[in-house]
Amino acid sequence: MRGAQRGFFVLIVPLATLWAGTFAAASEEVSSSVEKGTAIEGLLAQKVKGAVCFSGKFTGHKVHVQDWLKLRYVPEPGPVQNGKPVMQPMPAIYLNQDIRALTLLIEKEKAESESLGFQLKLSMRGWRGPLYALSPCHRPGLDEATQAPGALAPANTPALRCNGIGDGGSFDVVQVAGSRDVILRLQSLRMSGTRQSEGDYFVSATAKVYFREGEPDAKEPPVDFRLAPMPAKQCDAFRKAME
Repeated sequence: MRGAQRGFFVLIVPLATLWAGTFAAASEEVSSSVEKGTAIEGLLAQKVKGAVCFSGKFTGHKVHVQDWLKLRYVPEPGPVQNGKPVMQPMPAIYLNQDIRALTLLIEKEKAESESLGFQLKLSMRGWRGPLYALSPCHRPGLDEATQAPGALAPANTPALRCNGIGDGGSFDVVQVAGSRDVILRLQSLRMSGTRQSEGDYFVSATAKVYFREGEPDAKEPPVDFRLAPMPAKQCDAFRKAME
């Protein structure tokens, strides 16, 4: 599967049952509730192999989904090879899919403070089943571009950044001021229809698959999901179900 990194144009494949309107981006109220100076360390498990879980149910939180299981090949605009247009794969794109529920597990995998992993389950209205993702998380630097290669962010960095497999996008997790809730801030994430597969879907704030060479990468605003902490027993049950 190819990641959505380069290319030239977008093919939109709407479904008859899709909801109209644009996806829900981060509201000013939610954004202002995130306390940027608060370290998320206090919300995480302190023991190796310990885990914490967060969950939420939603209405009106829309995302676009690229389905790489349903490919068609279309010509790239411009390039010609041996007198024929160069073909590129294009996934089906389902617009404005309505997120119903999210459950996020963050595990302390090793003694090092940076060694964290996540498991995510995402359910959408109208879909036969949920989508899944799992991979590592890390604490991004406040200005990653200025950090030395291989440098670790300090433990009091406000947010976690969780990356999808390979070129699978990422999301941030930030604590909400005055509570133990978190905001899951989604830009784009590679997900799968089962817990065993590598990932055939991209769930994202933008429907764009390819970008023209040299054009700026104009990112859409992320979609924010507020999640509440789950009781330990429910978190353990979710963890076992994901194994």
